[in-house]
Amino acid sequence: MTIDLHDLLHSAADGVDSTPGVAGLTARIRRRRAIRAGAVGTGALAVAGALVVAGIHAVPSHRSAPPAAPAPMPTAVVGADPGQCGWEIGAPSATGATVDSSNEKYQLAVQTAPPSSALTGSLEVTTAIVARSGEFDLTASNVTRLASRGGVVVAVWGDAGGGRVRSDHQVGGYDLVGTEVVSCGASAVPLADGAYQIWALQTVDDGTGPVTLLGGGETVDFVGGKQAATCGADVSTLPASDPSADFTARIDYPSLEPEIYGDVADDEHLGATTSFALIGSRTLEGSYSARIYLADASGKIVVDGADPVRGQAVDIAMIGDATGGEGATSPQRDVLCSDGSPLPPGTYRSFVVMTVDPFDGPAGTTSLVAEAGDVVVPAS
Repeated sequence: MTIDLHDLLHSAADGVDSTPGVAGLTARIRRRRAIRAGAVGTGALAVAGALVVAGIHAVPSHRSAPPAAPAPMPTAVVGADPGQCGWEIGAPSATGATVDSSNEKYQLAVQTAPPSSALTGSLEVTTAIVARSGEFDLTASNVTRLASRGGVVVAVWGDAGGGRVRSDHQVGGYDLVGTEVVSCGASAVPLADGAYQIWALQTVDDGTGPVTLLGGGETVDFVGGKQAATCGADVSTLPASDPSADFTARIDYPSLEPEIYGDVADDEHLGATTSFALIGSRTLEGSYSARIYLADASGKIVVDGADPVRGQAVDIAMIGDATGGEGATSPQRDVLCSDGSPLPPGTYRSFVVMTVDPFDGPAGTTSLVAEAGDVVVPAS
C-alpha cells in the first residue's frame, strides 16, 4: 500500500477482525452464530464503532478537596519485548523480536464491542486471523491483549485461543470475553479515566516459520475502570468519518413492522446496505466490521448492537483489493441497549459505523460513518 493510502486510512486511527472458537476468562452469554466468514471480492463493508463518551468534570467549591493530580503518562521501557508493560507499540525488542501489523499472508483483526450488562468484565474484545487469499491451516499461540496510552503499553491481559486454526474461507473467527482491565505495575489498579488504544498480539505458523501479528488500535474511553457506555450517549460521540472516502448507507427495512420479520431467527431484523468509494486512484484491502446505531428524537443512542440480555455480537469480514464496493451489515436485534426490551413506537435516526483495518501500512484502523435514514416503529 502506498504512502498515499496510508495517509488516507490513518487520518483517524482505530481497528478490526475475527478467527476460530475460544472461551473467555469471564462467563458471558454465548453469542449467536460463529463470526461470519467470507471474502468479498470488490469490497463489502460494514461497521464497528468506537465511541468516546466525555466525562463531566465538576468544578470543586472552595470547601472541596483539591482535585486529584492527573495520572502520570506511561513510561516507555527501551528494548521491552512486544506485548510487555512499557513496550512502545510496534517497536523491536532489545533482542530483535519484531511484530507485523500484517504480513504478506495474514492479519490479526481486533474488534471491541460496546459494554453490555451481560458482560461481567469491563471490556469485550473479538479477534480473528485473516488470510489474504484462499484457505489456511496453521497453529496459533494464545492471544495477548493490550491497552496503550501515548503509544506505550499500560495494561496486558491474556486469554485462550491457541491451537490449530483451519478455515476454507479467508476469515476464521472466535470471541474473546474481556475481564477487568488493570494497569501494569506491582499494585495493579483499574485504568485511570481517559482514552486508550486496544491491541492484540498472536503468533502464527503455517509451516514456514512463526510470525507474531499485531492488530487493533481502536480508541476506547474508560470511565471508573470500565469502558464508557455508548447507550444513552449523544450521537455526537460517534467517531468522525474518514474524509478520504465517500461512504453511504441505507436501512434495509425502514419500517420495523413485526409481521415482516416473523421468519427471521432471533428477531435479528435490523440491517443496512453500505457503499463506499475511495477518493483518488487508490485501492483498499483489509478487514472490516459494521454496526448500526439508532438514536431517539433527542439524539440519545438507544440501540448500539449491545443486547443486555444476550451479550454482544461482532462480525468481521473482508474487503478485497478495491477502490469501492457495496456490502451489508450483519443482522442486529432492534432492542433497547438499556434493558433489552422492544423499541417503543416512534421514529429513530440510524447511523452505520464501519471500522476498517487495512492489510498494509502501520497497525491501526479508520472509521467510515454515515447516517442511514429514519427507522419507524409503528404503533401496534
